[in-house]
Amino acid sequence: MNKIYKYIRKSYFYIFLISTLFPNWGFYAHKRINYYAIFTLKKANDGEMLFSFFKKHIHYMVNRSIVPDIRKIYTKHEREKHFINFENYGEEIIQQEYVSYNELLNVYAYNVAKKLYPNINEKELEQKIKTLISQSGINPWAISYSMEKLIKNFKEKNVKKILEESINLAHYIGDSCVVFHATANYDGQNTGQRGIHSLWESTLPEYFFEEYNITEDIVPKAEYIENYKIIAWQNTIRSYLESKKALEIERQLNEEVTLGKFCYKARGQNVKRMHSKNYAKEYHRRLNGQVKQQIITAIKLIGSFIYTAWVEAGKPNLIEESSAKN
Repeated sequence: MNKIYKYIRKSYFYIFLISTLFPNWGFYAHKRINYYAIFTLKKANDGEMLFSFFKKHIHYMVNRSIVPDIRKIYTKHEREKHFINFENYGEEIIQQEYVSYNELLNVYAYNVAKKLYPNINEKELEQKIKTLISQSGINPWAISYSMEKLIKNFKEKNVKKILEESINLAHYIGDSCVVFHATANYDGQNTGQRGIHSLWESTLPEYFFEEYNITEDIVPKAEYIENYKIIAWQNTIRSYLESKKALEIERQLNEEVTLGKFCYKARGQNVKRMHSKNYAKEYHRRLNGQVKQQIITAIKLIGSFIYTAWVEAGKPNLIEESSAKN
C-alpha cells in the first residue's frame, strides 16, 4: 500500500512539474483531442470493431493522454520526440517532400555539425550530431517509429501495449499539430514575443474550445494512410509554415495594444502573469480559425494513424482479446 501511495504522490508531482515547466497542448486539449479521435474510428471502413475496442478503453486513453509529457522528466531522449526545430537543420530541409531519419543523420545534421565544427575529428563530430538532434527534435520520425510499434502490438493482440503505444502516438501527433513545436522560435524568444507558445496552445483552446462545436457525431472520418511517414513529415512542415502566420499576427496585435495585454491570476499559492482574455480573444479572432483547424487535424490524423496501424496488422479482432483480459 505504501508503494502505491508513493507512486501516486510521485505521479502528481510529475504532473505539477509538467504543467508549470513544459509547454504543450495542455492537459485540457490533449484529453479532448484523444477523446474525439476515438470517434473518428466509428466512421472508418470496417472500423466499428476497432471503435468498440477503443470506446471500451476511452477513459484510459483520455486520462493518460499526458503520460508522454511526464516521461520527459525521467526518460532519456523523450523530450526531443515532442518537437522539431526545423531551422536548426538548415533551411533546405524544409523544402523537401520527405526526409528519412538516415538522411537526417547523414546529410542534414551532419552538414550542420560539420559547418559549426569544421576542425574536429569524426568521433567528436558524431557526438555533436547527437547533441544537435537532441536539441533540435525528431518529432516526425518519433511518430513513424511509434506507428511501427503499434502495428506490431496490433499483430500480437497485446491489449496493454496497444493502448500504451496508441497514447504515445496520439501525443506525438497532437504535438506535431501545435505550430510552435515546429520552429526554433518556439516561444517567440527570437522576436520579443515570449509567452506566445502557451497563449496559442493552452490559453486559446481552454477559452474557446466549446465554440468549435466539435462533437462525437461530426468529427472527421478516420482513413487509411498509404504512406504514414510522408504524412507525418508533411504535417510538421505545414505546422512550421503556420507558425509564421501565428507569430506575425501576434506581432501586429502587440503593436496596437498598449494596455490590457496581461492580467494576473492566482494559481495555488503563486500569482502568474498571463495574457488577458480580451487580448486572447482578439488574437484568436485574427488567427481566423487556425487553432480550431489544427485541433481538427490532430483528431483526424490520430484516428487515421491508429486505423492504418490496425489495417496493416490485418484487422485483428481485439474485442475477444480485450474481453479475455478482464
